[in-house]
Amino acid sequence: MIAYYFPPFGGVPVQRTIKFVKYLPKYGWHPLVLTVRDGYDHFHPNDPSLINKIPDEVEVIRTREIGTIARVVKFLNRKTKKGTNKTSKKALFTKKILKLRKLLYNTLWFPDEKNSWAPSTFIKGLRLLAKEDISIIYVSGYPWSAFLVGNFLSMLGGVPLILDFRDAWTLNPRKLWDNWLHRLWEGVVLRQASKAIFATNTMRKDYIDRYPWIEKEKFITITNGYDHDDFNHSRLKKRVDDKLLITFTGTFNDNVPPSDIDQSPYYFLQGLSKLFKEKNVSSIIRVYFVGDFGKNNETFVKEMGLENVVELKGHVSHDKSLQYQAEADLLLLVIYTCERSKSVLTGKLFEYIGARKPILALVPEGEAKDLIVKDRLGITVDPRDIDGIKDSILDFYEKWKDNKLKFEENNNVFEKYEMRVLTKKLVDVIEEAFN
Repeated sequence: MIAYYFPPFGGVPVQRTIKFVKYLPKYGWHPLVLTVRDGYDHFHPNDPSLINKIPDEVEVIRTREIGTIARVVKFLNRKTKKGTNKTSKKALFTKKILKLRKLLYNTLWFPDEKNSWAPSTFIKGLRLLAKEDISIIYVSGYPWSAFLVGNFLSMLGGVPLILDFRDAWTLNPRKLWDNWLHRLWEGVVLRQASKAIFATNTMRKDYIDRYPWIEKEKFITITNGYDHDDFNHSRLKKRVDDKLLITFTGTFNDNVPPSDIDQSPYYFLQGLSKLFKEKNVSSIIRVYFVGDFGKNNETFVKEMGLENVVELKGHVSHDKSLQYQAEADLLLLVIYTCERSKSVLTGKLFEYIGARKPILALVPEGEAKDLIVKDRLGITVDPRDIDGIKDSILDFYEKWKDNKLKFEENNNVFEKYEMRVLTKKLVDVIEEAFN
């Protein structure tokens, strides 16, 4: 298994791979993980506690990035992570940095900023193919440079290749990689792969449309999911007080106002502020933001007069994040509103399903909204509909006040998205590719 994002990395990208690694041995497949040593990502900080979640029997081999390139990546990512108010002079600088990054993705950083990890990983992969009895090469992407490593290892070693698209490459909503060079190499790796797994049905359909000359049977959907074991301990601890607690766990972009590609609390905070101006309920509603929030977002909280309602918990371990979910009355989900966001089905949604709490979903038309409506997981609102957000919060509040705010128990939903079940789907894909 080739995966850049692996503990001690934290965040959503790690969860899919670490759970597959956990459950694959139960189906007779024993992963050997090839990952990065001392990796860096500005959006997904480390969570050392996740190292303890790696099964003892799983061998993890780590290779290094090229130091100089990695330092440049860190510098540029720090500049873009901070975010700016778009009326400030810093906004122009941030836009220039983003344009530079896009240029680098097509030149020195092709196909992505993690490409300095690729040479050592490829060399180590060749040695492992010669030394170990490798039956399948499974690669998790992003980063796309890992796909290229897997592609060449598969070609040289004659080993079947499985690509796992956690996110779209050239069809990514951020449009950082949608040009002829990236499409060329995406087509190359898809032709080499025995199977290509996609995290959403929409993504799978979009790729079938983009590459009609590749047999569509090769394209498979396996969604993200949740691990029941993660919630056995956290759900035991219950919160008892007289306030409605709304919780968001995750990371926000820090641009105020946000662009259509930013995950932001901007419109939720406006809806909440408008509710408090119309109804005297500010003393009995609390909001927790768990994860990186951003200085500009924090300033906006104060501008909206919400500093006595909103609590910023900062970055916490994955287990602590799950504890916050378990203690909440209502979980907040936010997905950005850009053109291609219909295919976004964030892994955070499945953790919320595991927490078994109602969801207030600020999501555009697309797969996330369809899933929430179909499985009756909560209420969906257009992410920019301030009045709709206000009315939805009030609706949840009224139900909570009348002791009617409950999650609809549906065992079919819980089973469908449980990682044991999803790993069995992966096993079926592996065995078909192997045979």
